[in-house]
This record gives sequence, C-alpha cells and structure tokens, in this order.
Amino acid sequence: MAHEALVAQSEAAYGRGSKYLTQTDGFNVVSEDHEVTFSVLLNDTEHVAKFTGAVNKTPEFTMKFIAGNMAALRAAHMTFNKGTEYVASFPDNSHVVKEVNEYPDLGEITFYKYFHRLPTNDDSVTLVGTVADLPEYPKGHSWLNFLIVRVEAHEGGSKFTIVNAPETTLQLPEDKKRAIAAEIKKFFVGVVTDIRNAA
Repeated sequence: MAHEALVAQSEAAYGRGSKYLTQTDGFNVVSEDHEVTFSVLLNDTEHVAKFTGAVNKTPEFTMKFIAGNMAALRAAHMTFNKGTEYVASFPDNSHVVKEVNEYPDLGEITFYKYFHRLPTNDDSVTLVGTVADLPEYPKGHSWLNFLIVRVEAHEGGSKFTIVNAPETTLQLPEDKKRAIAAEIKKFFVGVVTDIRNAA
C-alpha cells in the first residue's frame, strides 16, 4: 500500500515538473562551473533550479553510479550532510532514502526521499525524486516539490538535464536561501565531476 501511494506521489511530482526539462523561457543562467550550467526560474509561483551539461558515460552507467554511490556522494559533496540511508526498496527498483542534514541556524532536518525510475522507449533514463508524504515517512516542514533527472545518449556519452524545486514552510532570509542554493549547486557539480572521473 505504501508503495502505491509513493508511486502516485512520484507521478504527480513528474506531472508538476516535467515541463521544465525543455522550457527555456524565464530561466536565467547563474553560473557555469566544470561545464555544468546552473540556471534558475524565479517568479511569484515558480521556484525552479535547472542544471544541464554532459558526461562521458552512458545514461545507464550514469544512473547506476548515482544510485550505487548516493551515501558517498552526499558525504563528499554536501557540507551539511549528517547521514544517508536506504530505508525501503521495492520490486520496481524504486527506493526510499533517508537523508539527514544539519543546517546552520536551522538545525537537523530529515528528508524521506522517494526515487522512482520511469520507463522510457529508448536508452535515455528519467529518475523522479520527491519527498514522501506518508505516516511512516513524514514530510516535515521542508520538502521537494519535484526533482527530475533526465539523462540522454549524446556524442558517445550523455547529456543531462536536472530540474529541482525544493520548498519549505520556514521563513528564510535571503542569505540563507542563497547558501542552500549554493550547496545544492556544489552537490550536483561534484556528482557530475565524479561520474566523469569514474572508471
């Protein structure tokens, strides 16, 4: 029963966020770091970060590397990381991952993120992440509206697009928002660099 609810939440998250994979209007480039372009869409109703770039690995290798090394990647590239644990796995190879972060002035925050790979008709890979909202996996005051990772074959390797929309009920000053955004960017750039360097 929990699995069905998680899949429904994941599909709803994909429905909210998939349009941003191809949308360019409204996105402003903030930086380019290690050939990863970071852009944001900010208005009264939309707060979306997008990361695009390329790696020298296949889509399948890329996704398996991320899934198999999630704890190590968070430990290496998330300053605020306090722990990562797979707490549930399902027959469709989807997972609930418990992530614990400790932010300055905010304290410890626990996320139960559900990662669900969508079927595709080609060799591309699409992964949807959302924060679970179930009694056994409480949502809390900070969550992901959606996180979508699409990796497509490109010139012997892959190109990727990541759209990410974190949300919170906490009232954060602008400097804290910028610090968390910088942390998210650092994490994705670090992951991409590790994929490029992987054997």
